Amino acid sequence: SELLLGNPSMRLSGSVRVAEEAPKLNLKLEGRSIDINSTRAVSLALAGSNSVTQTIFEILKGGTIPLLTVSGQADTPSGLADLDNLVLQAKLLNGKIVIPGANLDLIDVSGDVGMSKGILTGENAWAQWQNSTVKNGKLKIDLTKDPLPLQVEAGIDVDVADIQAILANFIKDQTFNNELVQIENLRGSATGALSLTGYTDQVNVDVSATDIKLSTRYHKIPYPLKITGGGISYDGDKIQWERLNGSVGTSSFALLSGNLNLGETKNFTITSGTSRIVIPDMMPWISSNKTTRDIAEY
Repeated sequence: SELLLGNPSMRLSGSVRVAEEAPKLNLKLEGRSIDINSTRAVSLALAGSNSVTQTIFEILKGGTIPLLTVSGQADTPSGLADLDNLVLQAKLLNGKIVIPGANLDLIDVSGDVGMSKGILTGENAWAQWQNSTVKNGKLKIDLTKDPLPLQVEAGIDVDVADIQAILANFIKDQTFNNELVQIENLRGSATGALSLTGYTDQVNVDVSATDIKLSTRYHKIPYPLKITGGGISYDGDKIQWERLNGSVGTSSFALLSGNLNLGETKNFTITSGTSRIVIPDMMPWISSNKTTRDIAEY
């Protein structure tokens, strides 16, 4: 009825029913106040070369589980260790998890965790990533396959200071990243969404942000840049922006849309928008840059 453990720290209760007819064994287990750090160390020591246990604790790094339920049915004791025969449900608080293949370390994670037929799921997840808040997250990882199939969806309240780290984490184009480091003093907020699909050795990323409000300095522009509305998205092949409003120094732009193709043939396109250019401010900068000077002369 009750088993108290000090290391790993947890409170357990449960039962095993034995019957003559199939399934002959029926397991029900309930755990409370489970400390993941101590459980992780003991579980990895006992699991040996069990790849599923190792994978679970490569994802789950810390936190507390106030309630865990495990149920299973099988005809043999060894069958109860088969992932196809086990169903797990748990609550996670103050967790620390790592999304495999995406290099995302999340802290203060809370949510509902489940596992059935070897598929690990997460629902209603909230977490902190750097200064941004991840909300209403969903996670699905098939632990029975290698590489692991992965699906992640979440909303993000973005501190735009984290945008550089997000883009640098997912975009491997060196030319783009060379430009990214030219941005400094990035401040502001946005509402975003993140989607990860594919496999842990090849993750497909979709990131979008709306209601952008930011200010920054870009070394190649001698004036402050501000954005006061609009959206930006990244799908792995290109960065696209829609209906951006903002200013560069005393000049301004409105409803600016376009995209930057990151494929083998890189190109930059502006599809629509209006601007108000203060000539005395902009011409010295335009004249000092060869590319913009050629455009101006044309």
